[in-house]
Amino acid sequence: PLPTKDPVMIKIEKIMEEGLNDSYQRLSPVAKQEFKLKGEQTASQILELLKSSHIKVKKILRLILDWLRTLPGVNHFFLEQEAKIKTDKIIALKK
Repeated sequence: PLPTKDPVMIKIEKIMEEGLNDSYQRLSPVAKQEFKLKGEQTASQILELLKSSHIKVKKILRLILDWLRTLPGVNHFFLEQEAKIKTDKIIALKK
C-alpha cells in the first residue's frame, strides 16, 4: 500500500501549485517531471520547517524562490511576488 501523505503536506503542495498551471503546461515532459520532483522535495522541507517551534520565514521564502526559478522564462519580479504570497499562505497554515 502507498504511504498516505501528511494532510499539511497536501495543503502546502496545493498552495505551491496555485497559479502556476500555465507555466507548468509549457514545460517539456522531462522538465515537468523535474519541476514536480523539486516541488515535492521543497514541500517536504517546508513541512519540516513548520514542525519546528520557531518558523524560519526567510528559509521558506528562499526554498519557494529556488523552486520557482526552475521555471524557464518567467519574470524575476513575478517569481518574488509569487514566492512571498505562497510563503504568507504557508505561514498561515501554522497558525
